[in-house]
Amino acid sequence: EQFLKRLSGVPLLLTEDNYLRTFSSEDPKFLTRHHHLLPECKEMFVHKSIRTHIFSDSESIEASVFKQFDIRSFADNLHQTLPKTYFRVTSNEYRKWNPNQEEIPNHDWILKVWNFLSENVNDVLKKSEKQKQEAAQASKEIPNEWSKGEVEVKLSKEEKISKTRGALKPLNNWCILPCTFRSLKSETRSLESSGTHAEHFLVPLKRAESALNLISGALYLGSLVEVLRILSLPEVNYQVLTDSTYNTDMDLWNTASRLSGSLATPASLLRCFEHKLTVNPRSLEGKLTSDESKTVLKYFSERVASLQTNEKNLLKRLPFYETRDERLVSIDKLGVCVVPTLVPDHGMHSLQNQAGMVFLKGPQELSALFQFLGLEAVTVTDIYCKVILRYFHVIPAPGRFRHLEFLRHFIQRTSIKPEDESGKQKLLDCLKDTAILPGKDGGLKTASLFYDDHNEVFKIMLPEDKFLPEEFKTPEWRDFLKSIEIGRAHV
Repeated sequence: EQFLKRLSGVPLLLTEDNYLRTFSSEDPKFLTRHHHLLPECKEMFVHKSIRTHIFSDSESIEASVFKQFDIRSFADNLHQTLPKTYFRVTSNEYRKWNPNQEEIPNHDWILKVWNFLSENVNDVLKKSEKQKQEAAQASKEIPNEWSKGEVEVKLSKEEKISKTRGALKPLNNWCILPCTFRSLKSETRSLESSGTHAEHFLVPLKRAESALNLISGALYLGSLVEVLRILSLPEVNYQVLTDSTYNTDMDLWNTASRLSGSLATPASLLRCFEHKLTVNPRSLEGKLTSDESKTVLKYFSERVASLQTNEKNLLKRLPFYETRDERLVSIDKLGVCVVPTLVPDHGMHSLQNQAGMVFLKGPQELSALFQFLGLEAVTVTDIYCKVILRYFHVIPAPGRFRHLEFLRHFIQRTSIKPEDESGKQKLLDCLKDTAILPGKDGGLKTASLFYDDHNEVFKIMLPEDKFLPEEFKTPEWRDFLKSIEIGRAHV
């Protein structure tokens, strides 16, 4: 003890730069085995030889001539080792890098950094757990006998995440979290190594949640993970956090995982999508099939209770919503309605363009998400009266016939419920006032402008173009057209 107290002023301090200096309480040096993290600051560290042979005991660090090397110390001096291009103040951009490069940061350095950070974070967690147990004991939330070690009070998962992020806050602006973007080659959709190309980046810790931990997610959401990799979303590169013998330090793994995005939390995946769209607003377009897009939306639909109101617009920006004309689109800029499945798809693309709307398919497994987003699920009556019949003229002729055929069956169905009668009448009124039947001149006319060719007088006196087209002269069509008052204009 006296030896440590008398060190100040002794000119026998060997530092990592191999210079002999004077022990000083006014200029204490770092006593740590992590001197290799700041190779440009060797003069700040006690040399390994005297640290291991003379000052290896736990009391030495308490001497006034030494100081602890913690996360704050590392952050304060990191600028002397890492180029400023790895520092982000106002930007959230990732920094592209090569793990195999010779200069720092490389694989070896990043691994050592995370070993150091993990040790420090674990110390914080142990201290917090001890404080929590002491507080619980003081408030008598646990019996006295528990304090003997029989039962421990543990930090919750959320507390561990909060404490980890708090401990690493001094490094928030530094790009030190390794991640990859996996991109599939155009000729294959295989996720085997031969079919992928990985780009390496370092993520600023303040944006760590935008990089996903997909290895844990693959254990229970395998199909979703495959889809996310097709989208080339950033994922934490745990291979870089593994040594050359492929040994994995679970403490190190857990520290990185508490910072990164997790599929256990929908908000994490949304942050990841947000980053992707910020870098390139069209980066998610044209990459997924209909079923793959549905896999992503189904994930959010099943977790809708965890979604926040302020996340609605970001969800709508995702280009994964399937329209009735089988396109995948985003829905943040146009009016949207979910069209009943039984309504024919014919002419939907033209109708959407004319109406300035998006008509979505409404699979049952996405109903919770659609309701959360406030997407209007319209009735057959409303979609026809408000949109389809209003813009009937833009639908190609074969499509118009299919829609009229559907309406004929829909209106004449015998299983109609009493409460649907008003909707049926509304639909009939719309049909009466809409030009739906083709005339000889190529234009559309209302049913009331045509004559009934069963009337012998009309048949003798009027030309052929005054009667219904041939395809509408069958008994079933005649009965239907009578309900919308064929020939009404001539009564």
